[in-house]
Amino acid sequence: MAMKRAASTLITSASSTISSLSSSSASSIITRNLHASGGKKKIVGVFYKGNEYASSNPNFVGCVEGGLGIREWLESQGHEYIVTDDKEGLDS
Repeated sequence: MAMKRAASTLITSASSTISSLSSSSASSIITRNLHASGGKKKIVGVFYKGNEYASSNPNFVGCVEGGLGIREWLESQGHEYIVTDDKEGLDS
């Protein structure tokens, strides 16, 4: 939900900025800021472990166990979402 709310706020803000610009510069802003290449992306999140606090509080999403609460949405969009607490690489 937070991701959808942030995207909605961004689009609303961009719309008001664009409406104040001329149409030629507005289209370049849309292309530059709102364009993303298609296809599957691999998204990696590095978080701390929430341990027992994450188990007892499902709203605590900023941890490995919660993964920001965006896994289902990212995977429904065709992306791969990897969540880890390993900040240094293999066997650190």
